[in-house]
Amino acid sequence: MRITDPGDYKVLLEYACPQENSGQEGSVLLNEKEYKFETLRTSALEENKPILFIRHPVAIITITHAGLYNIGLAPGQHGKELFNLKSILLEPVE
Repeated sequence: MRITDPGDYKVLLEYACPQENSGQEGSVLLNEKEYKFETLRTSALEENKPILFIRHPVAIITITHAGLYNIGLAPGQHGKELFNLKSILLEPVE
């Protein structure tokens, strides 16, 4: 991702998570720092029904200079699906 303004940012994951995947540990990786979180249940994926996505704030990060950054997302248990990710958002903290 390209960050143009240094500052503090809230990291939000927008996802849908069925009951069987909720409560798992995951982590966001940014600038060699790891931020752990636990998945929250939304709703099951069902045919012909809308999917409920939530915006889950998982970390507050500090960016010291503008530039390109890599962000990673990983489950705590290798090989286990966390959720259905829609987007990763950064919101400035005011």
